[in-house]
Amino acid sequence: MIIVAKQSNLNSVTLYLIKQKPFTEDFPAWPETMGVYNKYLPRLGYNIWWIAPSPEVQEPTIKKWENVNLYLIPFNASSLILELISLIRFAIESFKFLSQQLKQKKNEKVILQVRDTIEGVIVAILLKKKYPTVPIVLNYSFLFYEGVADAFREKRVGILRFLYWWFFYKILLYRLMRHFDLILPISREMKIKFARELGISEDKQIPLPLGFDPDVFYPPSKEERKNLRKLLGFDENDVIILYPGSISRSRRVSRFVKALTPVLKKYKNLKLVLVGRGDEVEEIKKHAEENNIASKIIITGWLHRDDVPKYYKISDIGISLPQPAPQNLVMSPCKLFEYLGTELTVIANPEIPEQKRVISGSKGGILIEWKSIPTSLSGIVEHLMLSPKDRKKMGFLGHKHVLRNRSFRKHSERVNRIYRQLLEKGEDM
Repeated sequence: MIIVAKQSNLNSVTLYLIKQKPFTEDFPAWPETMGVYNKYLPRLGYNIWWIAPSPEVQEPTIKKWENVNLYLIPFNASSLILELISLIRFAIESFKFLSQQLKQKKNEKVILQVRDTIEGVIVAILLKKKYPTVPIVLNYSFLFYEGVADAFREKRVGILRFLYWWFFYKILLYRLMRHFDLILPISREMKIKFARELGISEDKQIPLPLGFDPDVFYPPSKEERKNLRKLLGFDENDVIILYPGSISRSRRVSRFVKALTPVLKKYKNLKLVLVGRGDEVEEIKKHAEENNIASKIIITGWLHRDDVPKYYKISDIGISLPQPAPQNLVMSPCKLFEYLGTELTVIANPEIPEQKRVISGSKGGILIEWKSIPTSLSGIVEHLMLSPKDRKKMGFLGHKHVLRNRSFRKHSERVNRIYRQLLEKGEDM
């Protein structure tokens, strides 16, 4: 019995993940969290806990969901005051729960990881003082303060929300980062930024960029594609351009929609599908009506996560054209890898280094500079529409590249090696 227990301890790891994104049944987590920390790591012997806020519970709740254990804490974001109260409660309840858990598992392999939440950062650092042998890891996916600062300049958020993000995510979080044993930034560029501007050693950082789940995003068979097009109301001969995501001013979706107007007018079987919702929807609808292309632009609104991949599988071209604002220069766009995973031809802008790196390395699409979108995007789409052989070749090369380098399965194997090394280092201390 003792030998078996020791062997189990060698192989089994309990990982507690404190999440910023509220848990709901319709949208449990971002795709990378779903792929790595719900699907693939449990297959490698990990016992995963998500500690998350949730508007769907009235009191702290423990439950099993798919391959993870959940500890959900009530969350109310109906006003700024109630949101702040909820976040304070989230920090307190997380600390109490994790203190009990770590006490029970003091002789086991445990990792405490935080994703994007200052409340989680504070909790992790306090617990590290209490349990110094437990490694703490910070996974950071976006420059939140910089994004809110941009929104504040454009009057899309108020002064109180801006001040919250400025204090907690610029002043406090950036100072507390150095206390973590390991940081997993979203990209090479974020790693360099943290090293140069915050003085965090590059040896302490390992980039964990985004990717895709090959079981969800894959090239459909001709029969599956045909059936899905029929189900969703598209003809076999349609050439479909896809954009899934927030249709908001922060994403500048209307910019590329307007740039596509000439080619949408020219070809009857060319369609643009926007999967999502946001504050630019009405502007886009108005533009479509005024230019007689309302039937060519399909806006689906919010879709359940299980329905979104269907639109990838019926599409031909994927658009990934984020504004090259400071917060976006370090991004790793998930849709880029999902497009390539489904063998779509991608149109992306090279100002985002991750996009330039992937498209140049895979030959899976065409790069267009942000400033050239109004004048050149329509021509690029027309070329691709009239060149199905080029689309097929790019789709094949892009899929081959991301399947080899960017699947969540591959990411999980890599993360597993990183965690095992971190645990071994802790044992040697």
